[in-house]
Amino acid sequence: MKNLRLKNVQEAESGYQALQWLYSLDIKPNLKGIQNMHRLLAMTNPKMKGVRSEDVIDEGPVQRVEKTAFYQDLVARAKR
Repeated sequence: MKNLRLKNVQEAESGYQALQWLYSLDIKPNLKGIQNMHRLLAMTNPKMKGVRSEDVIDEGPVQRVEKTAFYQDLVARAKR
């Protein structure tokens, strides 16, 4: 608590709860975000125009992470 400059645990807990909504445990690629990056990169790299955003998404690694006990425990803790 000293390094956070908070007087008690309740202050830390209330701050944590207030900021909790900022973070999501959804780690799947966001197509709109990828399309936005694709659009920005295409401005400086003409080769990007020949690549479809949908073709660069590989959900395999994400699915492997989501199956791990660590990730499932993390999601369970977040739901509490």
